Amino acid sequence: MQSVKKETLSVGCVVSYRLTANQTPVNKQKLWRGKVLKVIIDRPHYLDSVIVESLEEGYEKETAFVLLEHIVAIEKYITGYALFLLI
Repeated sequence: MQSVKKETLSVGCVVSYRLTANQTPVNKQKLWRGKVLKVIIDRPHYLDSVIVESLEEGYEKETAFVLLEHIVAIEKYITGYALFLLI
């Protein structure tokens, strides 16, 4: 699985990601969306990851730990417009 560029992630951006196999998703190809609350990158003893707040209907306000390798796209908001960075 391709990984995102670390520099493109920031608190407040929205990411699309897939669940890991151990989370036993019903649909393995479903893309989940979440708003980044915390970025954990290049810290000793930690995996590069983000903590997101779910934007999915029925899962609002739930948080998830997402490894960078599971992120498929990043949405950056610039003056009211969404810019999609596909990787």
